Amino acid sequence: MLPDLTTGSPRQQAWAVDIRNRYVRARWGDKWQFAMSDMDWARLTSLVDAKWWIDHRDDVAQAFEKQEPRQERRRPEQYWPPDLTARTPEDRRKAMKIRQALIDSRWGRKIPPAVQEALNRLTDADWWLRNKVGDGRPMAIDRAFGDELPEHDRRMMALPKGPYVPPHPGPCEEQPDYVVTHAAAKKIATEHGDLRLAPRPMDVPVEQRDSCCFSRGWRAGEAEGKQLWISRKAAELRRGNPRGTGADEEARLAMWRMERHLDGHG
Repeated sequence: MLPDLTTGSPRQQAWAVDIRNRYVRARWGDKWQFAMSDMDWARLTSLVDAKWWIDHRDDVAQAFEKQEPRQERRRPEQYWPPDLTARTPEDRRKAMKIRQALIDSRWGRKIPPAVQEALNRLTDADWWLRNKVGDGRPMAIDRAFGDELPEHDRRMMALPKGPYVPPHPGPCEEQPDYVVTHAAAKKIATEHGDLRLAPRPMDVPVEQRDSCCFSRGWRAGEAEGKQLWISRKAAELRRGNPRGTGADEEARLAMWRMERHLDGHG
């Protein structure tokens, strides 16, 4: 994990950490610890001033390349969950994102041994995708993961209890009452790229908008829309500069800036 920031107010540090995390994942992906070079690692571990990240929030990529590391730092040994097996690369990517979000929200840098053991067992992407929605109630993935831990550890970590109980047989896409909802949400979110820019389909009954099927389709549409937006942006950049490189990275950074704007960070 990256070091804590040492300067700035708590609010500035939180803002700077958000900028840093989004940049790191946009450039190196979910396994950034292994993807970046030793020089980039040294740069990142040297940039512990919140003001630097805030001042360069609109040109992080360019400013980062110009930054000279103050000192060489050895990468710390840390636990990293195993790869997931999935039917498609897209399912694997979605499942890894769900898993990482749970780890970040619950344990951050310090993953307890019992959690590591459970993560080592839960390598089926379908498990993560299925339990993200679970029974449609809040914290479904937290409850499902808690059920995989010894009872003592679950209680010590204050994880909610309750195994996954699907509200209907089969996947959401096969439910006749929700097929239209799934397709409509997926189509609209794909067109807009970010759900916050997309109006929800008003022809869907209110009681269905909170269903697991609607949520699954809405999230699937968002994921596909983001990838489509990035691909189109990269193609546009290549047309404008055929000899240029790094179009994919610039497109991901453009998506990152849009998300930051929607998050209210300017």
